[in-house]
Amino acid sequence: MSSTEPERLRPDIQAFYQVFFAEDAGTRFVFPARTGATIDRRRFVLHRLCSDCAVLNGAEASECTHCGGAVFLVEVAHNHRTVQREGATVVKSHHDCPYCEGDRTLTILGSQAASIASVELGQLFGSRYNSDKKLIAFSDSVQDAAHRAGFFEARTWRFNMRPALAQVIRAAATAGTPLTLAELPAALRNTWWDNPHGRNYLKTFTPPELSWLRDYEALVRDDQLPDLRTISSAWSSAHDLGDLSLVRTGRAYRAHLAAYAKRLGGGR
Repeated sequence: MSSTEPERLRPDIQAFYQVFFAEDAGTRFVFPARTGATIDRRRFVLHRLCSDCAVLNGAEASECTHCGGAVFLVEVAHNHRTVQREGATVVKSHHDCPYCEGDRTLTILGSQAASIASVELGQLFGSRYNSDKKLIAFSDSVQDAAHRAGFFEARTWRFNMRPALAQVIRAAATAGTPLTLAELPAALRNTWWDNPHGRNYLKTFTPPELSWLRDYEALVRDDQLPDLRTISSAWSSAHDLGDLSLVRTGRAYRAHLAAYAKRLGGGR
């Protein structure tokens, strides 16, 4: 809310983003009114919000007192807290949930350009109608270009891995021999291993975490694999099958059973 118009909400996403993380006292959290619920006056105040000009009117208003537009009932949370800062008393906004009193549990959910573009890329690469899986991305910043290239590469690999896994799991389930997680890596390799050396298989399914290996760099650059044992050993100890198995990267361990595994009906 603006200090010059304290009754009007500013639906500016970028401005809200800035004041939210600055804990600015002008931040307001507005929720739809709950039908038949008893309002805790210590936590909420009722207003009628204009859908046209975003002015907060009194709870008894039948139309907007500013523009005459339609209004609807909302609950505005009391989200101010008084703190001492450098010897002075300061009022700031807090992000505690007004319903359950969760500590700093109100947050922002959103996606930036890289995330949105990577999802679109995954959809394009996963389409059966896309037979030429190539992408050219442009950026006006060298730093952003380097970041997004790595980001897209990691997401692309995962979106390639998931359909490949899905086909293996579904085929095994259809044949009446569902796979365990322990059996899945070998089944994936047996299904997609393309030639005696498996060069295309390794190019496609080697995780980004292993792209630093010299043999992998030589494989991509020269289409030659000097030492198959190096990548095979690392692959055996660092599977990242679309979040379906344990991954070890340095000292960090990630073990997630993705929701799609259950939907596919192949894992157990």
